[in-house]
Amino acid sequence: MPTKKSSPKKARKSPGKSKSRSRSRSASRSRKPTSRSRSRSASRRSVKTVTLEERSVKKLGRPLKVNPSPTRVTVVKDVKTVQEEKVGPTRASQRIIEKTYQVTKNTVAEKGDDTKRVKVVETTNEGGLGYAGMIMVIIMLFITYLLAFSCTKESCHVFKIPKIPRDWKAYLNLEVAACFLAFYALITVLALIPVGSLVQGPPLRDGRRLTYRCNAWVTLLAFAALFGYVMTQTRFPFNMLYVHTHLLQFATTSAIFSILLSLALFVMGRHAPMSERSPASDGTFWNDFCMGRVLHPRIGDLDVKHILFRSAFMAWITIDWLYLLHGFKKHHTVEPTMALVVLCHTLYPLFCLKNEATWFSSNDFMKEGAGFMFCWASASFTPFICSLQTRFLHLYPKEGVSNPYILAALFVFNAFGLVFFIGSNWQKAEFRRNPYNPELAHLSSIPTATGRRLLCSGWWGIVRRPNYLGDLVMALAWSLACGVSYFVPYLYPLYLVILLTGRVISDEKSCQQRYGDAWNKYTEVVRYRFIPYVF
Repeated sequence: MPTKKSSPKKARKSPGKSKSRSRSRSASRSRKPTSRSRSRSASRRSVKTVTLEERSVKKLGRPLKVNPSPTRVTVVKDVKTVQEEKVGPTRASQRIIEKTYQVTKNTVAEKGDDTKRVKVVETTNEGGLGYAGMIMVIIMLFITYLLAFSCTKESCHVFKIPKIPRDWKAYLNLEVAACFLAFYALITVLALIPVGSLVQGPPLRDGRRLTYRCNAWVTLLAFAALFGYVMTQTRFPFNMLYVHTHLLQFATTSAIFSILLSLALFVMGRHAPMSERSPASDGTFWNDFCMGRVLHPRIGDLDVKHILFRSAFMAWITIDWLYLLHGFKKHHTVEPTMALVVLCHTLYPLFCLKNEATWFSSNDFMKEGAGFMFCWASASFTPFICSLQTRFLHLYPKEGVSNPYILAALFVFNAFGLVFFIGSNWQKAEFRRNPYNPELAHLSSIPTATGRRLLCSGWWGIVRRPNYLGDLVMALAWSLACGVSYFVPYLYPLYLVILLTGRVISDEKSCQQRYGDAWNKYTEVVRYRFIPYVF
């Protein structure tokens, strides 16, 4: 068969096309680069070393400008100058950065220069728990139910196997859940009252400061007025022992509430920027669930941690006073021991609510995120475990101390711890807010490389954590008022010793890494951690 011959026209056109393409390529190479191509090349070269930047300046004849768009920071250890890429941060890169370093508020951008220098501080995942968080969650829930089971009218022994109810209705009750949620809804609504001073919180990683309305005292008075009105109305039959008789159901409701709230905050913080992440967050599920992914989660203008902080103390005061009022209604008199414990329990929360701005400088607020630990401590531990002494005295009134001189000595002992707690917290908060306050001029401090100073006189010259010492003294005074026949009232100070010891050791490791030689000098001046001559 005759084969088809290629058309001469097509054969003549193909070389022309290749020539035109080669001409266009050579022309594009010889063409002067546009502003768009220059910005792309500049952004690619800005990631590299300074020598390449100098070469690009020579070629382009102008300095490279840094685009102030969101950047991804790649930090090299022991190097103060960091490189920046003009790429939005991915989730994986954020997690890696959070595990190693954090960018502090002292960010210095030199707009006149081509480079941007950022001061960085090495972090050690402060408060991170990893898989140990799962164990702590189980232990915390176990403690709550153990105390609900073991301390009854029949017996109050922790080391005996209690009778565990098998009916699910003993653990869950819709009426209890409704009361629990109504209480938190009421505290949230009262927090919106536009009364009280606006206080700036501590700086976030990017230097921003969140604003908080400090109206806890007004919220407490409004709540007390509403609660008192309901109790005095005959159409609202109110049982003063409602929380006591439904304690197991309240414990279950608070545990479920804490788990669901922690999961919701964990999901909400999935896309939170690095500046809002908690220092304890390391990207793992259990750690971020327990310690919180976001440091200060907000719903509108309301801070979730702020609301939980208030509600915990208000619930504690309410439970204690219900025990006291029930005893007065039943016996037409007040037991001196119960009155002393309720008074001491009331003074401590009242100070915390009246001076809630001092809480903004605490480790709970500055380092611990809104995770299960914080939610459970606020919703369950503080109301039900801190009121353990009043519950014990309600069940066993004759076991309490009846000697008026011993009661007076215990009140003085509690006042000593309260003064220690108030004075140290005020001194710390005021020194952080304004180190040049004339009222603090007599205090000596040690300078550090970070620019901060370590107080080594006053309350903070006695021990390194005087506020922890005040907490422990008050807890011991409350327990001693219950006598020495039972061990249950002493579970709270025992737990506090374990908690504070672990926290002190963890804090001092991070302080050693952060302050170096200045911390060594501070430990030589202030020898004891939080128990003088002991620890």
